[in-house]
Amino acid sequence: MSDPSAGDRPSGGAARQIINAEAGASVYAVLQGDLHIRNGYPVYQIVPVPSEHPGVSGPQAAMRPSVLLAAENAVVGFRGREDETALLRSWRDAPEAGVTALLVHGPGGQGKTRLAAHFTQGSSGEGWRVCEAHHLSDPTAYQVVQPGELGDALLLVVDYADRWPLDDLLLLLLNPLLRVPGRRTRVLLLARAAQSWWPALRHRLTKAGYLDARTVPLSSLAPTLPERQRVFDEAGAAFSAALALPQPDTATPPELTGPGYETVLTLHMAALVAVEARARGEEPPLDPAGLSSYLLDREHDFWQNAHDHGGVRVSPAVMGRIVYTATLTQGLGRAEAVAALEQSGALPDAQADAALDDHAACYPVPAGQVDQTWLHPLRPDRLGEDFLALTTPGHSHPAYVPDSWADGAAARLLHAPKGVPGYARPAVVTLIDTARRWPHMGRTTLFPLLARDPGLALAAGGAALAGLAELQDTDLDVLQAVNDLLPHQLNIDLDTGIAVLVKRLTEHELATDTDDRTRGRLHQYLAERLTNAGRREEALRETEAAVALRRTVAQREPSLNRELARSLTALGRCLAECGRRDEAVEAAQESIGLLGRESGALSPADKAFLAAAYGGLAMWLAESGQVRQAVTAAEEGVARLRELGLSSEGPMAEMLGLLGARLSAVGSPRAVEVTLESIELLRPHAAAQPQLYEPPLASGLSNVGYMLQGQGRHEESLDALREAIERARRLGKANPDRWDALLSQALCNLSSVLWALGRSAEGLDAAQESVLIRRRLSVTNDAVFSPLLAQSLNNYAITLHLQGERVAALETSAESLAIRERFAAAHPQAYEIDLAKSLDTFAEIRAECRHDLPSALEAARRAVEIFTRWHARMPAAFASALRSVESTLALVTDAAGSPDDTAGAQG
Repeated sequence: MSDPSAGDRPSGGAARQIINAEAGASVYAVLQGDLHIRNGYPVYQIVPVPSEHPGVSGPQAAMRPSVLLAAENAVVGFRGREDETALLRSWRDAPEAGVTALLVHGPGGQGKTRLAAHFTQGSSGEGWRVCEAHHLSDPTAYQVVQPGELGDALLLVVDYADRWPLDDLLLLLLNPLLRVPGRRTRVLLLARAAQSWWPALRHRLTKAGYLDARTVPLSSLAPTLPERQRVFDEAGAAFSAALALPQPDTATPPELTGPGYETVLTLHMAALVAVEARARGEEPPLDPAGLSSYLLDREHDFWQNAHDHGGVRVSPAVMGRIVYTATLTQGLGRAEAVAALEQSGALPDAQADAALDDHAACYPVPAGQVDQTWLHPLRPDRLGEDFLALTTPGHSHPAYVPDSWADGAAARLLHAPKGVPGYARPAVVTLIDTARRWPHMGRTTLFPLLARDPGLALAAGGAALAGLAELQDTDLDVLQAVNDLLPHQLNIDLDTGIAVLVKRLTEHELATDTDDRTRGRLHQYLAERLTNAGRREEALRETEAAVALRRTVAQREPSLNRELARSLTALGRCLAECGRRDEAVEAAQESIGLLGRESGALSPADKAFLAAAYGGLAMWLAESGQVRQAVTAAEEGVARLRELGLSSEGPMAEMLGLLGARLSAVGSPRAVEVTLESIELLRPHAAAQPQLYEPPLASGLSNVGYMLQGQGRHEESLDALREAIERARRLGKANPDRWDALLSQALCNLSSVLWALGRSAEGLDAAQESVLIRRRLSVTNDAVFSPLLAQSLNNYAITLHLQGERVAALETSAESLAIRERFAAAHPQAYEIDLAKSLDTFAEIRAECRHDLPSALEAARRAVEIFTRWHARMPAAFASALRSVESTLALVTDAAGSPDDTAGAQG
């Protein structure tokens, strides 16, 4: 897999393809992109959208009227949605090359798939290559289909996007296949829900170079009675024609005014039932549940007829149980399908292999598709969910007799003897979606299932966790049981859903618990989960609430100052992540002060926490420009860890790395030695616990690589930086949201070292990639990442200049300077050293290009003035920098006074 943070590949570069495959896997190939294999199958497939609808034969529709409702069959012509269609066309036809994404979301049955089908059909006729992506869990993803040449305009549709594991969806959306230079790629995602998973994904896409990632909620197609009547009439006419039946009278059915008829699917169901029932001399039902019950009765008739005429061997009752299992598992390979039928107990008197063949005879693969899966679910989704609900005891609908077998079927199916089955995710998601409209499915099936095995909720993914938490009558004891199993470390697939679940529990507990100490703990825990989900501002508010409550408690009970101190340290971290570094320093200093006053009574764990708090203080002091104080804080952290006998432990290794970076900033010759000691300590810990210690190891290697070059140890410097980049890329594949910044710093350091060694051509790609990453990061967090972007731009400008790219170098150095001017004006203590570096680069490039020399002269003078002041405070740290800017000033002065000066001529 290519690095997901790398953005568009520079034109002219050699294409590189990486194929990841586990042992024993088959290998498939994809042009211009990467392929990801899991358990012998691609994680997803990209396949061309058929140019024509498969259609439905009259006999097929007569046997199973529900097939007429399938969006892909397009029995009812598309009408309406003019505003949404215009918006989609405008988004698609934007002239910029690159990738954009658009999410269309709305409740099941709202018409998302119909809208997408209409839009893609039109796009195919207007020069767009139209494809659709299917996840491994989707039956069609087992097809091995090569999409072939995708052309210069690609429209990719991703249905059920909220059901994809988030990391798998990122593999798709960040695949270079979608980001070929010069290509316009538009990704249309369809989903029921948007609030739990989409913000985090949109954030990552923006950072990954997507030009746009917008959201379109799909409202009701027919909010008024006249509009519902129109949709009903048009659908009735289409279904009558398909079934060769007379169209029923057009009097407005009274049920259209009731609840549930705001979706286009319900209106189509009502029209189909009206046509069918009145042709049979029956009165159609009036409520949405009755519509489903009627159509499901026709499914039962179909099974009975197939059995009576020898088409299938299993009885209608057994076929119903197979369909129930299929609707939960959503399509499986044959061996898995056999195991699922046996596990659910659906086949007391039938062989699984024969039963699968019978089910396939009733629910065949659509014409034109090659499929290797079995147990295709009942479609449309809404009808399948209603089948589950009506088959399961506990509902009050009198016209549909439930099957006692279904009471406990999901539990039998999912409590497999060999651990959580692969179909747990679609099964739990389907149960949650069903419980939204059928509360008894929560009480009788979903909640008992998760109470017995709460780990199934985690297996279902982040969107399922959020959906479970958002159910109105969710069993809070079940949520708590799930909460008790939540992983503490970051998890890209779960974190967004965990935040929703923990927020629901926290709000309930805060509403019922008046104890300030407990309330403080609840706010703090929620803040941690929100931080993991990337919801920084909300995390900050929750941490502030925790600090306020714990401050009140500590005033009454000073022995609880330690809890306040922990929240203050967390507050410092949140403030720093939001760019409020001075306030972060204040919070950390208060935390340390509270713990220091109780040093004699602190436990070893509290003392270790105090040492770590010094580390946090050191980082935030350095970021706010207090470099000497930062060294002192880091030294104190190291000393306290040594006192605890932790000299070889992971926390000591991290603290030494932090100290090394701080020593480097003040020009101490100890910096390299301390950082190398940190790296050697970190290596065994990173091997044993990579999720904890791989990041500080990569960071330490990046730092020491830069330091070693200053000592003339060039090959060691390059080796360290290349290892840092390799490790940072590996981290980025697992969690790009968290580790892009680490990769960008290592790339920036490498580019600096290479141009310092006179190898600027080698450093150009690294400098450019660092700029691309930080430009993306700065879009969503200006306060933290724009200063880092300026650093990368400054390096890139030097590299461009050394390569003879004069115009680009002039523009890039000006952009770096503009960013640093902005930040230094607001906070000179933290940013004026960086400002001086950009002033120096700005002046030197203009002097050598004989471009705008008055501005260059002013910039050089300002750089000298800044470094002169800092040199007076810390001579060892700034002697070299002062000599450099004085040399630049001499260069500019000489250029400004030379006979060939054009005083502002363009380079």
